[in-house]
Amino acid sequence: MNEKKVQKFIMVFLVCTAGAVMLQLAAPMILGLIVNAVSIGIPFAVYYLLIRKKWRIRIIKSSEEKEQSGSGSGTAEEGPDDGNNGQDERDTPVYEWYTRCGRERIKAISTNIFAHGKNEFWIRTDGVCNIRTPKGYRRAGNLPGYPGAQANTITEYLKQDGFYAVNDGRYIYVSR
Repeated sequence: MNEKKVQKFIMVFLVCTAGAVMLQLAAPMILGLIVNAVSIGIPFAVYYLLIRKKWRIRIIKSSEEKEQSGSGSGTAEEGPDDGNNGQDERDTPVYEWYTRCGRERIKAISTNIFAHGKNEFWIRTDGVCNIRTPKGYRRAGNLPGYPGAQANTITEYLKQDGFYAVNDGRYIYVSR
């Protein structure tokens, strides 16, 4: 049985050595094939994108040129587009949730937590509020209907209500 183990070890060693030598010899050839394929493919990709798909390179004027060309027109300048297209903030579902039940629920949870001597809590993307305890983490409350995808907006609303809130992507850390 001992001879079988030695024989198996020698076979594995020889196969690994042969693989390492072959890899040393084959690697430059494989890399050369990849470089050649890419160098041949680039002109075809440029042809396809520029001629077939009609892509154009856009030339961006500097802000000085825009100001010079726009100063003589006499038209009023518009503010930057924030993506709302005139939509009021109060029409969004996040604002409706926050004003309808979110604000009061978060204030109730924070009052309860702060009354027990805890200084902070955090809100997960599923609406569960947690605190840290000596035994680990504990659930402190739940926010029904919490729109976790809009955490940045909710963070801003919490800041407006006097909380210190930070969104790190997975949690909103809240304290007073």
